[in-house]
Amino acid sequence: MRPAIADFIGRRIRRLIRSAVPVVRVVIVPMIAAACTRPAPERRTVVAVTSIPASQLVLADSAESRPTTHELPRYPHALQAEAVSARLVAFFVVDTIGRVDMPSVRFGGNVAPGFYSAVCLTLSRSRFAPIRREGRARPALVLQPFSFTVGDGPPTPDTVELRTLAGEAEQYRRMIRAEGLESALASLAPRPRC
Repeated sequence: MRPAIADFIGRRIRRLIRSAVPVVRVVIVPMIAAACTRPAPERRTVVAVTSIPASQLVLADSAESRPTTHELPRYPHALQAEAVSARLVAFFVVDTIGRVDMPSVRFGGNVAPGFYSAVCLTLSRSRFAPIRREGRARPALVLQPFSFTVGDGPPTPDTVELRTLAGEAEQYRRMIRAEGLESALASLAPRPRC
């Protein structure tokens, strides 16, 4: 409430109460005065992760979220030259026709921005098999791990690294199941994104 309006209302109420019974005056006046002078609550802006309502989303299992295009992210040259490695999990929504909803992409893990850019470029070109539930294609929250490791020769998948990343993704998945999708989407909003 604006201070001028609060003062006006407070004065009017005090004037009415002065003529009332003394017991009422002792109890009510301080309560009304406190209510009129209390600052307005802060309004928090919540950034939506996706335009798709959480009630329509499903959480994709690791076996369901299969890419139909098999492009790997390119290792950022500057980071590869410096022998910087990274592991991260990407959270994103796949729509009913298998496209990644790019505004929804968020990342778990704190890595150099070049890795985020490489994954974003790959996801923008990727297509996924639509997630089906009860015979219908549904928009789904997908968790996909990515690993950038510098070694001799061309990059090869390290099975221990892949198991570790799959375990991290599964921990996130369990947390999302426990919290619920709506709460999980709210907690993803401030994370790094494309």
